[in-house]
Amino acid sequence: MYQTDQQLLDFEIFGENDMAVTFKQDKITKNTVRFTASSGEVSGSIYIQKDSELAKNSEIVVKISQ
Repeated sequence: MYQTDQQLLDFEIFGENDMAVTFKQDKITKNTVRFTASSGEVSGSIYIQKDSELAKNSEIVVKISQ
């Protein structure tokens, strides 16, 4: 039924009506790390402080419940 472990994980975390937006690490500035999303319906950036644990990731996935 699931092709990969990630698809199984996605199914367990996200319900039928939920949406995921992936922000990929884009630029490191003096104090922040910028993550950018451009997935058709959603585009934009979020800024994470460099000393945050989140800043160590290469991407951040945001769940949107509908």
